[in-house]
Amino acid sequence: MSLSRSSIATFALCSAAILAGCSTTGPTHRGAYYQNDGPGANPPTDIDAIPDAVPRIETYSKAASKPYTVFGKRYVPITDDRPFRQEGIASWYGRQFHGGKTSDGETYDMYAMTAAHPTLPIPSYARVTNTDNGKSVVVRVNDRGPFHSSRIMDLSYVAAAKLGIIGPGSAPVIVQAITNSDIARGIGTRTASAATPTATQLTASTQTPEVRPAASESR
Repeated sequence: MSLSRSSIATFALCSAAILAGCSTTGPTHRGAYYQNDGPGANPPTDIDAIPDAVPRIETYSKAASKPYTVFGKRYVPITDDRPFRQEGIASWYGRQFHGGKTSDGETYDMYAMTAAHPTLPIPSYARVTNTDNGKSVVVRVNDRGPFHSSRIMDLSYVAAAKLGIIGPGSAPVIVQAITNSDIARGIGTRTASAATPTATQLTASTQTPEVRPAASESR
């Protein structure tokens, strides 16, 4: 049975109401490589050939734009086209959530170039750079999380693999939003055909624009 990332919010509410008989089947931790998660039975043979997400201007999800509270912390999603940059620790989530629903109602595909963030607009695009090795990818943000003070983003399996994060489970990153203004000016865009390429779309990606160092930590 596939799990939904949005079930974390349900888990938080259930924890508060456990005496009333509420329960959840979801694990209490998300992201990183751990025993019960990981790649599926048949991961792509050439992950590096999977192209990055192709930024395009999309309408923000109304449902995913509302303020929400998880584990006692209130989150207020960004709903305008502002520049955004953040440094911290990114992790990833895999087969436990593959096929489940994301925060905007899409189906989570661990082999697509996507990511979860607590407050970035949904859907939107961001460049993520692993500061340990300099690798950089563009992802489409279509989910909420991670809900842990020490992590800032959870990546799909392939996005994490392309950044070299699968083995260690997490890594320091810079997350830089690709705004609609950037997209309109051709900054950070790709000349590919799909917004969220998957393992079945193993076309060669175009040259990745370099991210300028911009300017803070594991779930």
